[in-house]
Amino acid sequence: MTATVMETTSGHTKEYTGPLTMKHIGVCTQDGPEEKTGEMRFQISASSSQLNATVSVAGVECTYSGRLSDSYAGAMKCPDRQAVPLKLWLR
Repeated sequence: MTATVMETTSGHTKEYTGPLTMKHIGVCTQDGPEEKTGEMRFQISASSSQLNATVSVAGVECTYSGRLSDSYAGAMKCPDRQAVPLKLWLR
């Protein structure tokens, strides 16, 4: 999952938004990598080192919440599915 985001500021909250590309290259992809596009929006809380995000792909909106260590470690939750552990890195 790769996103290129731009910062927007509203009051004391910094939000980042931009296009997202998800590429799945697992064993189950018979005809090559499966690629989907969408959007990512997230906020970072400086006081708690918390990142909260919304990922929208193919009409499905998922939420993510993670805490900063060497990366943001947390879980992504999508409708009608179990939460998936996920690490995010920002650069």
